[in-house]
This record gives sequence, C-alpha cells and structure tokens, in this order.
Amino acid sequence: MLDGGARRILELLEGSVPPPRRGTRLLDQALELAGLATLPGTNVELREFVRKALRPVLAVELGDRLAGEVAHDLEAALSPALRRIDTVPSSPSSRRMRATAAPTSAVSSAPSSAPSRPPSSGPVASVRGEGRIVIVLGHDRLATSTIARALIGCGFQVSVAHDAQELLLAVAGGNPSAVLCDDSSAREHAAELKRLAGSAVVVHGCRDPKSTEHALADAGLDRAVGVADRASSRDLVVAVARLTGACAGV
Repeated sequence: MLDGGARRILELLEGSVPPPRRGTRLLDQALELAGLATLPGTNVELREFVRKALRPVLAVELGDRLAGEVAHDLEAALSPALRRIDTVPSSPSSRRMRATAAPTSAVSSAPSSAPSRPPSSGPVASVRGEGRIVIVLGHDRLATSTIARALIGCGFQVSVAHDAQELLLAVAGGNPSAVLCDDSSAREHAAELKRLAGSAVVVHGCRDPKSTEHALADAGLDRAVGVADRASSRDLVVAVARLTGACAGV
C-alpha cells in the first residue's frame, strides 16, 4: 500500500497533466514507479524519483518541454510533504537499508540483478540521435523507462510500447529507425517487428546473442542484433547508434 508521499504524487500528477493526456497508461506507470520509490528506506529520495524516474515517463508521453514543467510543478508542490516524510522516524530495517546502501555512483554502475533492467548511465557524448525515432519495447516498465531516458538524453525521439497494441500505435507515429527490446519481447512480437521494413532491431538481455540473432533471422528479421545480458543502458544506446548511423568514434 502506498504511503502519503506516493499518493500525493499521483494526486498532483492528475492535476498537472493536461486532461487529454490523462490516460491510464501514464497513471499506471506513475503508480508503479511511485510504489517503487516509496519502498522502506527510500522515502527521502522522492525528489530524485521525480527527476530521474518519473520525468522520463512524462517525457515519452508529453514531450520534453511539458514534462519539465509538470516535473517542476510536482517538485514544488511536494516540498512540504517531503519535509514531513524526511522527519518521520524510520524503522530499524529501513535504517539498516540506508546504512548498508552503496553510494549512488556505485549503485548505478553495478550489474543489475534483473537481466531486463540495465543499469542507467549518462548521455554518450559521441552519439547524436538527431531526432531519429526509436521504439523501446518490453513488458518491464521500469526497464523501458530507464532505456528511454538514456536514448532521449542522446537526442533520439522515443516511443515506448509494452504490448502488441501499443507497438502498433507507436509505429503509427512514424516508421522507426530502430526498435530496442528485450529477448522475450523480440520473440513474442517477431511478426509485428518483421513488418517494420528498414528498421534495425536491437535485442538486449540475450544469454546467447548470436543464437538470438540466428533465431530472429530465421523469422525474417535480418537486421537484428543481440546484446549480451547485463549490458548497461550506455551499451544499448551505442548499439542503436551504430545501427542507425548516429554515432562516431564509439
């Protein structure tokens, strides 16, 4: 059950997002992210949650400018509630979690325990997305948000899809230069991906990248490239950039 801070985020989000865009998809993502952000021991980091986790989701749904405005409004409106949360005595287990937590930089560079959730990283200086369209496909909303944030930071135009219907909607917005998805999603949606003539497909989370490439080639996806499990978001951005001509010297 979400605490007051997470509920306040959702209330403010509903009030800040323009009515035409208050779709269940956006609020479902916000609900899931808010739940993750308010697990024991993480309440004091809600500001970082708004900036680093929720804003990329908003950017995908609303565009960078409006997402920035909404995120700014959320941070400002949340300040009193966050101060109250910061002063709430934590449980012994929460204190232990904080005491044993590694510094942020170490956490972000460590391998993820979940294969489908690559560690986040900053923009890759030598990558210039220049508005190239990339679809990020996968069932894991947190992973797709992390990857989308990395791509947006390098200048790509990103759409996120979690199922076949959303993939079709994303494609309707323009034929993508590339689709980036996890191994299971690539196999599940091979038929839909095959219709994207000329689009490269980057598949992450592969235990055996070559085997994945061969399987997808047999399914008609000749421009599919497998990326090993536990690859960072930087690795994925570089893989997309190489296939779309958006990188130089990486």
